[in-house]
Order: sequence, then C-alpha cells, then structure tokens
Amino acid sequence: MKTFNNLIIFAVISITSITYTACKNDFFDRYPSDSMQMETYMRDDSELQNILLNGYYQLQDLTLNLINVNSVATDEAYNYKKNNATDRISLNECSWDATLSFTSDIWEECFYIINRCNNVLKNIDNASETNREQYEGEACFLRAYAYFTLVRLFGAVPITTTPIDDYSTLYDYERNSVDEVYSQIKEDLANAITNLPNSYSASNMQGRATKIAAYTMQADVFMTLQDFSSAKTSLENVISYAGQNPAELGLEDDVLQIYASDNPMGKEVIFAAQYNNGATVVDNELMGRCIPAAVPTDQPAYVYSDGS
Repeated sequence: MKTFNNLIIFAVISITSITYTACKNDFFDRYPSDSMQMETYMRDDSELQNILLNGYYQLQDLTLNLINVNSVATDEAYNYKKNNATDRISLNECSWDATLSFTSDIWEECFYIINRCNNVLKNIDNASETNREQYEGEACFLRAYAYFTLVRLFGAVPITTTPIDDYSTLYDYERNSVDEVYSQIKEDLANAITNLPNSYSASNMQGRATKIAAYTMQADVFMTLQDFSSAKTSLENVISYAGQNPAELGLEDDVLQIYASDNPMGKEVIFAAQYNNGATVVDNELMGRCIPAAVPTDQPAYVYSDGS
C-alpha cells in the first residue's frame, strides 16, 4: 500500500510539470513528402523537362485513339469483330455516339497535355537561360497540337492557358468559339516557331518538337481554314530549310528506308515522338491487327497465304 501511494504522488507531480506549447496554423500547412506535388515541383530544368516529357508521353495513346476514330470509322480501315468490344464494333458500323470511349479518351488526353504545358509555361522563369526558349516553344507546340486535335473533332471547346489545380472547378469552364480556339492555336504556333530550334544535334533529343514541325503544323492549320496563301508561306519555310540541309530533311534515296524500323527519324520524318529507346518490343496494337493470321480464318480483317 505504501508503494501504491508513492506511485500516485509521482503521477500527480509528473502531470503538474507538463508544459503545453500551442502550434501555429502554418505548422499544419505542409505538403506530403512521399509524392511529387505540383506546388513544390518544376523548380529547375530537370523538373520542368519531366513535366514536358509527360506531355509527349500522352501523344502515344492519343495518336492510337485518333487512328481508330479517323480510320476505322471510315472506309480506310476495318477492325475485325471477333472477340471485340462494343465500341470497336460501333466504329466499324458507324453507329457510335457521344458515349464512345475513344472520343472521351481523346478529350481527356488532349486536356492532360494542355494542363501539363500550362504548368511548364507558368513556371518557365525557373528554367535556365540555356533551355528556357526551347521549353517554352515545346510547351506551346504541344498545346497547339492538342487544341488543333480538339477543335477538329469537337468544334467549340474550353480554352485554358493556366493550370487547373482545383478539379472541382472543371464544370465552370464554358466552351470557347471555334474562331477563338484557332486564334489560340495560331498564337501558340507563332511562339513555337520563334523559340524552337530547326533541329537538335544530340541523339537523345530526337523526336522533340522543332521549328520545322511547327511550320508544318501551322500550314496544316491554315489549310484547314482554307487560308492557302498563308499555308504556302509556312511550307516554303520548310522547303527552304530542306534545300539548305538535304542530309537532314528531304526524300530518302531508298524508299524502303521511309518505314524501316532502324530508321525512326529518317530524312522524311518531320515530327515523331520517340518512346522505345533501345527496346526490342513494340507495344502497338495496330501492328498485331495488321499481321496476317497464322491459320485460315473467315474473318475479313485477316489475310492468309499458304505460300503457293
């Protein structure tokens, strides 16, 4: 009992000696340290480039979805129905509507690219003098490509030139007119042409946007708007550069080199983002759908030869 009383007295003394310190509100205003936060990222060239390259990465899925919508939905291509999804069958039969997954994916991928570019442009002052112009030009180029894709498929779409940080505000954005969208595209391409180099000397820079690619897209925009005089001027810049740099841009001497797998950035390629650097596997479902079947089949998408 004596020991018990001593414990109680010790506990009372310990509690009375505790000191409480109030915390300021900003103590809890911390960003998670176990993941990347956009608010604390993009502080230097390396981080800005990572966000920029993520925009390039989205072109992979975007291009595949565009091929499906622009080709399978026309007489250019046929996608076999064997074990096929409803959306692909709808494309083949031209019975699709606004619920088609391919079109919603294109919308999402384009705005993903746009938001990445907006983040880079917002933080472009953090880039070094060496890379600032190039990064700005690349971001404008990719944003122009995304909006050019959107306006041709959907018409009037929302324009945003600043990052969307609060996704609860997404439905607050209204559609801008087609003319406004094209004005934004023209402005971005003019910026890209001003800031991008004609080409890159380093091999690890292949596949990134160039001034020549921007001139070419600009010509495509003008032709879409039936401004053929302006389109001619843009293309003359491309032709002039090719004339002065025939080893870099021009026609291949061997036509087989145009699509050769070991010549991904040949002379006839103006813009082609590179993904499988050094890889031996090409993860492109279109290739598998074009390869002849190993056995006879009555599916019209297959071509079979018995070797005779």
